[in-house]
Formats: sequence, C-alpha cells, structure tokens
Amino acid sequence: SMIYKKELSFSLNICWQELKNISNYNYDGTFSTLYYNTRLPNTPWLFGQAAIVWAKKDVVLPNTKTEFFGDVYYVHNFFLRPEADGGGSSKYIIPTQLIPNVGITEQFEKIHTSLSFEIHNISDTKSYDNFKVQKPGRTFHLVLRYILK
Repeated sequence: SMIYKKELSFSLNICWQELKNISNYNYDGTFSTLYYNTRLPNTPWLFGQAAIVWAKKDVVLPNTKTEFFGDVYYVHNFFLRPEADGGGSSKYIIPTQLIPNVGITEQFEKIHTSLSFEIHNISDTKSYDNFKVQKPGRTFHLVLRYILK
C-alpha cells in the first residue's frame, strides 16, 4: 500500500503459487505416475489485485468522509482438470480473467454508519469460479453498514 497526501492511496498484491501433486496415486487410489509433479487442478497459480482509493472529508455532506474507489482483480488461466489430461485444444482451461470494480462510500462518523454504492465487474466480463461455473456479470450493490462500538 502507498498513501499520497493522506487522500489518495494505492495498493497492489500479487500471488504466485506452485502447488504440485507429489503423490504416485491416481484419484481412485491406484498406483500411477501420470499426475505426479503436475499442477493441482481447480487452483489458480497466479492472481492479484490493484486498488486505488481517494478519500476526503466534507465533500458531499458536512461531517462525513467520502471515498471513491476502484479496483481490478486478475486471475491467470489455470486447469479445470489435471494438467496431464488431454492435449492441445482438448485441455479444459479456465480462462484468464480481469475484473474491474468501482464504488463510492459516504461515512457518517457521528452515527457510526456508512452507505456505499458499488458496481462489480463494471466491464461485464465473463468470469468463472475454480470449477468453471460462470459467475454473475455486472452487478450493482447498495450497502448500509452500522459499526457497533
């Protein structure tokens, strides 16, 4: 994370993981080296997020803090089934995904409440979970939070 002049902040995180099968047994328990040292299926190996937030007091209403934010999630393509299965175009791959989100939050500090409006997947990009089930496209969210003190 990096903060610029107490109003603008940036964050970036990247994760690369090399998760390999180190077993000499198939999924049904029979001995085989077919899947040995291959990447685990249904598991992304490279993903990350970048975000930017601009926050300032008394922009929309007095005695409140307004935040405008945007972020983007990245997931590199990965295998749906074991890496050793199939070949060429017959491999089952969950495609690379780049999903942008934006929003605005108004924080009412005196009453410990915030109200947010967010648009997830603003580009309406096709996105998938780890089993290639398609997730919703563009969605709109109105969130009211009350903080217990």
